[in-house]
Amino acid sequence: INKMPAAMRDELYHVTADRVEFKPFPHENFISAVTSRADQPDAMHGVHAKAVLMIGDEASGIPDPVYEGSVGSMSSQRACMLLAGNPVRNKGFFYDCFTKPGVSEKWTKFTISCVGHPRITTDFVEEQKARYGEDSNAFRIRVLGEFPRGDDDAVIPMHLIQSAVDRKVEIVGNVVWGLDVAAFGPNVTALAKRKGNGLLGPVRCWKGLDAMQVVGAVQQEWEVTPFNDRPWEILVDALGPGSGVASRLRELKLPARGINVSEAPAMAGKYVNLRSELWYKAREWFEKRDCTIPRDEDLIADLAMPTYRFTPGTGKIFVQGKATRLEDFKGMTRSPDRGDALCLTFASNAATALMGGLTRDEPILRKIKGIV
Repeated sequence: INKMPAAMRDELYHVTADRVEFKPFPHENFISAVTSRADQPDAMHGVHAKAVLMIGDEASGIPDPVYEGSVGSMSSQRACMLLAGNPVRNKGFFYDCFTKPGVSEKWTKFTISCVGHPRITTDFVEEQKARYGEDSNAFRIRVLGEFPRGDDDAVIPMHLIQSAVDRKVEIVGNVVWGLDVAAFGPNVTALAKRKGNGLLGPVRCWKGLDAMQVVGAVQQEWEVTPFNDRPWEILVDALGPGSGVASRLRELKLPARGINVSEAPAMAGKYVNLRSELWYKAREWFEKRDCTIPRDEDLIADLAMPTYRFTPGTGKIFVQGKATRLEDFKGMTRSPDRGDALCLTFASNAATALMGGLTRDEPILRKIKGIV
C-alpha cells in the first residue's frame, strides 16, 4: 500500500490497522485482517459478501476450530478458499481436503515436489536425502510435498515440532544440559541446552571426538557460559564412552550425571526402558504448546524420526533407536543424536524421583535403576 502512487492511494483507499476499503464501495470491496485462534475461533464468523476470498497460509498447522468458524463465510456462490502449506500432519482439515472421500473431490489440488522441479537443484534433493533419509517423514514433507506416513506411530508428531519453532513465549525455569556422546560411525556428539520451556539455541555438535576431547569441549562450553546461565545439571548418556565422560566432568567439579537409558524407567509398568520414557517426556513437553525451539533443521528431523510400538505380552511402550537390534532401527538411516540430547534434559526429573533427597554433588548408588 505504501508503494502505491500517493494520488491513487489517497483517492481510492481508506486504510486502517486491520482493514483496507475501496472508497467507492467500502462495504463490498475491502480486505480485513483478523486474528483467530483455536480457543477464539469466532473472529472468522460473519464475513459475508457476494465474493469472498479466504487464504490460509501454513494451512496444515491451522487448528480445525478456526476452519469450522470460517465455514459460514464460504456460503456465497463466489466464495473461494485458498490453502497452502507443507503437509506436516496426516489429520485435520487440510489433510481431509486431499484424502477424505466426499471432501477431496470438491477441491482443486496441487502437490509440488522438489524432485525434477526446474527451480530446485539436484544437489539440494541429494543433500536432503542424505540428511534425513529417503524413507523419512522429513524427506516426504520437505522434498516430495507428501503427507507423512505413520503420524499415529511417531513419538513426537511433526506438527507439534513445527508449531514450537520460534514460538514467542516467555522462557522460564532451570537450565539443564543434555549430552549424547557419539559412539560409532557417522554419529555426532550432541549437547542440548534447555531452560524450562525453551531450548537455548541450536544443538551444539561435534564429530570425531574421543571421550576426553568431548570432556574438553563441554568444559569449554561451561567456561564461556555466564555464571547465571550455567546448568543445574549436565545429563550424560552413560552408555559406551559417555560413562567416562560423565566421571571426568564430575572430577572437574561440573554437575554431571551419567544416565543409563537402557535401564529401567521410573514408570516400569508403562515403558520398556528409560530412553522410551524420556522420549515421551519430551512429547509431553511439546504437547503443552508453550515451549519453543530454534529453527534447527537437523534437530527437527531427529525429533520426528523415532516411532514407537507396544511390546508383545507386556504391552509396554518401546521407542526405536540406539540400534542394538536391526528391527529397532527400522526406517532410520542414522541415530537421532540431537533429539536424544534434548530428551536427556528431561532425565533430571526422573533422576530426582529416583534419588530421593540426594543433592547433585552426591554419588548415586548403582542399585538405583536408570542412573549410573
